[in-house]
Amino acid sequence: MTKKSLPLPKNGVIQTTLPDLRHWFHRTEPFLTIDTETTGQHFHKSEIPGCHPARPWLITCHAYATNGKLTPHMFQAHVYPSTREVVWPGVELTRFLKLLRSHGPTRSRPRPYVFHNSIFDQQALSSIGIYIDPEHVEDTLPASHVMDSAEPHGLKSLAMRYCDILDTDERLLAAEMAEIAIRAKEDGFPLADHYKANLFLLTHYNSQRALDYAQGDSYRTAWLWLLYSHILTKQRHGGCEKTGEVRHYLRERRIAGTTYRMMGNPIHLRQPVTSETLVAHQLDCSLREKTCWKLSGREGNLRSPIYLSEVLHEHFQLPILSRTNKTKRPSLTAHTLTALESIATGEAYDFLTQLLEYRDYAYAVSIIQGYIERAVHINGRSWLYSSFNPWATITTRFSASDPNLQSVRKDNDIPVRVCFGPPPGWRWYSFDYNQLELRLMAHASGDLALLDILEHDGDQHQRTADAISLVRAHYGLPPVTRHTGKAVNFAWQYGAGAKKLAVMTGLPVESAGQVAQAMQASYPGVVEFMSKMMREARRHGFVRTLFGYPLHLRPTVNPYTGEMEQAEHVATNYVIQGSAGDICKNSMIVIEDYLRLEGISPSEAHLLMTIHDEIVLECRRNFSIRYIRNIAKLLSAAGDPIGCPTPVQTSSISTHWGDPQPL
Repeated sequence: MTKKSLPLPKNGVIQTTLPDLRHWFHRTEPFLTIDTETTGQHFHKSEIPGCHPARPWLITCHAYATNGKLTPHMFQAHVYPSTREVVWPGVELTRFLKLLRSHGPTRSRPRPYVFHNSIFDQQALSSIGIYIDPEHVEDTLPASHVMDSAEPHGLKSLAMRYCDILDTDERLLAAEMAEIAIRAKEDGFPLADHYKANLFLLTHYNSQRALDYAQGDSYRTAWLWLLYSHILTKQRHGGCEKTGEVRHYLRERRIAGTTYRMMGNPIHLRQPVTSETLVAHQLDCSLREKTCWKLSGREGNLRSPIYLSEVLHEHFQLPILSRTNKTKRPSLTAHTLTALESIATGEAYDFLTQLLEYRDYAYAVSIIQGYIERAVHINGRSWLYSSFNPWATITTRFSASDPNLQSVRKDNDIPVRVCFGPPPGWRWYSFDYNQLELRLMAHASGDLALLDILEHDGDQHQRTADAISLVRAHYGLPPVTRHTGKAVNFAWQYGAGAKKLAVMTGLPVESAGQVAQAMQASYPGVVEFMSKMMREARRHGFVRTLFGYPLHLRPTVNPYTGEMEQAEHVATNYVIQGSAGDICKNSMIVIEDYLRLEGISPSEAHLLMTIHDEIVLECRRNFSIRYIRNIAKLLSAAGDPIGCPTPVQTSSISTHWGDPQPL
C-alpha cells in the first residue's frame, strides 16, 4: 500500500480515517500514553460520607516505539468497597515509576507523556505522590480544541470520529455496571453518583470489563496523538505557521500546566463569615417570600413557573412578553421579569420588585451552601478546591465547577465575595482588566465614537442607559440602571434583535428597534465589524480571535422560532470573548514566567484563581510590592501584540475579596 499524508484541517476541521493513520507509524517519535481510573472526582474531600477521598486505582499505559508498535501496560491497586480506600502495593508503583523512567524524555529525544485531559490525570497521580513535569506532557484535549473548538471533546467521540474506534465498550460497561450496582447495594457498599467512579466494583466481583475499558481509553489516546502530532508537525514544517495552530496548541499546553498548579492551591473560605452571611441571606429570602405572598393574596412556590404565571398574568393581568421554546409557557427569565417590573404599577410593581430581590438572595444562598458543602477543613480553617477548565467553552474562556466561582461577580448587589479572603500571613492581589471586551470591540472595529469614549474615560454603558431611559420616559416608565445599559450594549454588539432588546428594556418591539437603529447610527464601525464577522463565519464556518485562535461555529436553535439556523450571529461574540480569553491565558503564563525569572517559589507567591477578566495572586504578607507593580506593568502590555490598550486595575486584598484596596 502506498503511503499517504494526513490532510490538514479543511475549513478548520480535520478529516481522516483509520488507514490514514497507519502510514504515519514510522514517522512518530516514541511516546507513552497514560490514563487513570479513579474512585471519584474530588481528591481532597470524600464525595460520600464516611468514605475516603477519590484516588486512582488503575493506571493504564500504551508505549509507542519507533517500529510502530503499541505496547500496553497496566497497574492496579486494591480498593476496599466498604470505605472506598485505595491501597497501592509498593511493587505496582515501582513498576509504574520504572516505566516512566524508561519511556520518558531524555536529553536527545523528547519522548513525551501523553494524556487526554492531563489536568485531571496529573491531579490523580499527585494524590498518590507521583508528579510528572508538565513541560514533558502532551495533551490531546487542548489539541482537539485548537483543531475544532465546537465539537465534543470527549475521548471516545473524538476517537470514533477520527480513528474509527467504536464506543461499544462504553455501552457494554454501562449495562454491566447497572447489574453490579444492584449487587453492591445488596452488599451494603456505598455508591458514587456517577457509575464510572464505581468501576473498581467490577474487579471486586471478578469482572474483566473495567480493565478492558481502561485499556481502551489509553489506546484511543495513542491513536489521537498520532493524528494530532502529525497535523501539528506538518503545519510546523510545511510553511503553515501563519494559521497559528501550532502556536496556539503550545500555548494551551502551557495553560494545562499552569491550571494544574493553580488548582493545587486551595482558596481560603472565611467560615464564620460565610455561615453568618448564609443565615442573613436565608432570612432575607424568607422576608421577601412572605411579602410576595401578601401582595399576591396567596401562598405558593416562588420558583414554580405555574404559580408565577398565574400571579403575574392572571391575578395582576400583566402582558406576556415572550414564551419559552419547548413548553411555550410565558418566559420568566430575569430579563423578562425586569421588563415586566418596568411597566407594572401598584401592587404588581411591588410584587415584581420583591420577587427579583428574592431570586437574587435565593441564588446567593444556593451558591454559599455549595461552598460550605464542598469545603475542606484543615487545622480549623476551611478551604475550597475549585475545578478550572480551560477548554469547556467554545471560546478560549475558562469555566469553573465544584463550585463555580465564575458566578461570584464583583458587581453583584448581594455580597458573596465577603466569604473569601486570604488566610493569616497572606495577602491577595487582584489584576482586573478594565472594560476589556469593550476595548477589544473598539480596537477590532475601529469605531471612532467608541474609541473616543474610552480615550476620554467615558462610560458607554451609562450613555446607553440614559438613552433607553429617555425613550421609556415617553411611556411613563422609570429610568433603567447602568447594569441594564451594559447588558443592552453587549446584547446588541453580539447580535441581539429588536425582540430581545424589547424584553431587556421593557419597551415595545417597535421602540426597541428604534433604540437599536440609534445605536447603529452612533457606532457605524461596530456595525461594519459585525457584518464582516458574519460574512467570515458564513464563508469558512469559523472565525479567529484577534490573536488568531480558531473558533468554530455550529447551527443553533433560534430562541424565538425554535428552528435550526446558522450561527453567524454569534461570530462577533466569539471573536471578542475569545480575544479576552486569549489575553487572560497569556497573562497567567506571563505571571508564572515572571515569578520563575525572579526566583520566587510557589511557597511565596502563586496563582490562585481566574474569574472572567480578573486574575488573583496569593502572596506572603511580606511579599515586595515591587514585584506586584512589575506584574501589573507586564499585564498592561498584554494587548500590545494586536495594538490594543489593556489597562489593568491592581488591588490589594487583606481582609476579604469584596473589599479590594487600589494600589
